[in-house]
Amino acid sequence: MKSNFGLFLILALFLSGCTSSNMTKVTKDIRDSFTGSDLDSTGFYVAVPMEFVSLKKGEIVGEDIFKYEKKKTLRIEENTPGHVVASGPDWLSVDFGNGIVLNFRRDLVDNVYKTEGWGTVTIQEERFDIKLGVLAGTYVDLLMPRVRQ
Repeated sequence: MKSNFGLFLILALFLSGCTSSNMTKVTKDIRDSFTGSDLDSTGFYVAVPMEFVSLKKGEIVGEDIFKYEKKKTLRIEENTPGHVVASGPDWLSVDFGNGIVLNFRRDLVDNVYKTEGWGTVTIQEERFDIKLGVLAGTYVDLLMPRVRQ
């Protein structure tokens, strides 16, 4: 009996890269169609959840061999709306609440607005490490609700 595991894995990877049917990636053409008031009133979203872990020393909790360091952690879910707070021809700064403001720049190859899914970011004067789990080291696409025509 032949295994279909390889086919299943390829299909799973393909589907995980697809955006929800009611969301679309923000491209240069979409961005250029916006006016100032459109940008202010549109909700923007990240394509994958993002977690931010404080670089400050955390609180030690637990007892004996079960002690561990608990650090301040912030999270943006895929359904967390963000709103543009600043913009330029090839970039958007989006505020997702809790002091999390991410800068999305237009990728010149695929024309999609993205932010780095690695490194550190300053949130309310505190440095945080960006965590994406298995997606570490990749860019995160900026999404918006698909416009029905």
